[in-house]
Amino acid sequence: MALNGKNALTVLSATILVGVELLVAGVAGGWALAGMFGLGEIGAWVLEAAGAVLALYFVAQFWRSANRVEPIVE
Repeated sequence: MALNGKNALTVLSATILVGVELLVAGVAGGWALAGMFGLGEIGAWVLEAAGAVLALYFVAQFWRSANRVEPIVE
């Protein structure tokens, strides 16, 4: 079992890019929904946290899929 450096760099870079975009979108979406419905500061925190958890779930799914396409360890 050898580490494929090229695939590792590609998968890691893509996961970081997608992860940051999803995390920011999840938190911003929670903030926007709380503001739109007038839920206050606590409501905003709850929706932001829910968006962040959902985003992290999708990042994990992306990581698994990317590893299937370009395996890091061969």
